[in-house]
Amino acid sequence: MKASTRTVYLPRRICHTTSEKEITLENPLPDLSPDISRLIRAEATAYPEQTEAGKDGVTVSGRVVFGLLYETDYKNKLAHASMTTDFAQRFVLDGFAGGALDTDVRVECLHVNCRLLSPRKVLLRCLLAFSMAATELRGTEVLSPEAKESDTFFQTTLIEGERWIDPVEAVYSFSERIDSPKPIGTILSKTLTLSPPEIVEREGVVVVNSNAHFTSLVEEENTDNAVFTVTSTFPISMEFNAPEGEHFHAELSVATLDASAELNDYGENKIMAVNFSVDARLKGYVNEPLELVTDAFNSNYDNHIQTGSIYYDLPVFAAERSLTVEKTVETDSNLLEVLDTLATVSVTSTVQEEGGLRVRGNVAISVLAVADYGVTTIDSTEPFDELFPANTPEGDIDYYSFGYPLSAVSTLVSGNTVSTKVIVMLKMFGFEKREVTAATELTMEESAKDEFADEAVIYYYPDRDETLWNVAKQYSVNPALLRSDNDGAFDDNDHVRARMLRICKK
Repeated sequence: MKASTRTVYLPRRICHTTSEKEITLENPLPDLSPDISRLIRAEATAYPEQTEAGKDGVTVSGRVVFGLLYETDYKNKLAHASMTTDFAQRFVLDGFAGGALDTDVRVECLHVNCRLLSPRKVLLRCLLAFSMAATELRGTEVLSPEAKESDTFFQTTLIEGERWIDPVEAVYSFSERIDSPKPIGTILSKTLTLSPPEIVEREGVVVVNSNAHFTSLVEEENTDNAVFTVTSTFPISMEFNAPEGEHFHAELSVATLDASAELNDYGENKIMAVNFSVDARLKGYVNEPLELVTDAFNSNYDNHIQTGSIYYDLPVFAAERSLTVEKTVETDSNLLEVLDTLATVSVTSTVQEEGGLRVRGNVAISVLAVADYGVTTIDSTEPFDELFPANTPEGDIDYYSFGYPLSAVSTLVSGNTVSTKVIVMLKMFGFEKREVTAATELTMEESAKDEFADEAVIYYYPDRDETLWNVAKQYSVNPALLRSDNDGAFDDNDHVRARMLRICKK
């Protein structure tokens, strides 16, 4: 006869990896775009849209939107064209058992190259950097501490557990009016990026806050190729009413973006009207203590117990740190003005060292400037290697980080030298690998006659390291009765402190 069992689910990190993939797009310009006479800047933004998990791995798919700024063959005017292509990247899972998956996917474009094949055709290449972490709720069959058999006793331990809540998804719309320093003619390009979300929990409401960074390249009204930028950063907030969960994780992505010129109070086109929407996904988690059986016996049978190790991972560390990355670049061009600066942060490693965490990575920088021959770009990459003091917990901990630019500013040092300063925010996390031994099976067989069966009371002299459970199991008696029959014989941790125990068999 076997005691009853149940299935328990604990989180197990089965994948935390990075990879790179080159995306290539050979494409003609859109039909209404003018011909290209000179390439100025190529940009690429990756939008991961779907994560599909199976026994053979996880596939992350989405789209890459390329932006191409160029000079046309008509009066050297500037134009901007957008082209889109799909991407898919597969990650192999180590020991995936088929349970529910919680994934954290980040995709950044490290650099972009553009080759002009003809005045109306380009070859675009971008290098995507993927970071993917996957946690599985892995089920394990263990003894149930609520067995139906009478006179079965259990030794148990409590561990931290976690229950995942189905995510809540919503679309939020926003509108902003931005003052322009000059009259707006043609809006050549526009971009919007979101900072990582911050979560504020109130009773019955979860608020997700972020900052939206808007940049637009504009041709000044009634001028001959004079361009300037309109930039603004504004906070956005999204509310989820009464979501289930004790703590939360949010994912945000830009769904739509539109910008147009409007008149101000003086009748000038000096208002940039920005309308955009954000796809928001909120995932909830509930902490639940989990009782596991570590040992068991039935006083009426011979008992055969099997135990096994259960491995799981829990978040134990989270911190934010900032650093400043500076880069000075000399060019062959005679520069007149800096228009804007784009920065992309990629983290390559996070390693625990004495005194803290060492984070290494790279910042890709693209400066858009006006030279004496027209608009141009200056691209560069600067590595960083920083040791951040941190009180890291003990144990076997897997650390990882991701970063994003808080600000990126460039200035002209001289006619051919640009100095750039990027403030990078890093978010660092640590997951501890834990192990617990649990009873997985209890088989009970008819027992031979107990040699003490005719004795009503046994007087036992325990060793120093014995416990209440050890003695009760050895003589197949109820641990609670053994304690009550020996008042003061055991300490609060159930260790024996008496020199003799009185064991009542009947």
